[in-house]
Amino acid sequence: MNIIGRMAAARSAAVTCSASRHAAEIGETMARHGTCQMIADPVDAQEAGESIAATVAALWEVRAEVERLNEQLRLANIDAALSEAEVADLRADAARLDWLADPGNQIGNVHLPTECVLAHPESMRAAIDAAMRMEV
Repeated sequence: MNIIGRMAAARSAAVTCSASRHAAEIGETMARHGTCQMIADPVDAQEAGESIAATVAALWEVRAEVERLNEQLRLANIDAALSEAEVADLRADAARLDWLADPGNQIGNVHLPTECVLAHPESMRAAIDAAMRMEV
């Protein structure tokens, strides 16, 4: 299916807005004819550019939201695959590690190889990962 057909198939009132319909019109006209009269005039060109920019912004926002929802779903599936006791143990371990990793923590400390800490000053977790990869 060509891009015009793909766009037409994807269009529905539930997923469009005036900016996306305007951008679709511009895109279709330019794809079919190689030019678009509405962008010859500077005022029309500015409106066309704003429609395209608004459509791209909406697309990127939706992609970010889809990624966030996919991550939530992935985590929910992990939670569903684990028993409540296993999830509770993992949450407790995360809380322990968060407490140790807190730069403001003045009580707890972890002894790690100096080269791991120097290689990863931004993250105790990364330093631990590096130490775990070291051969004894």
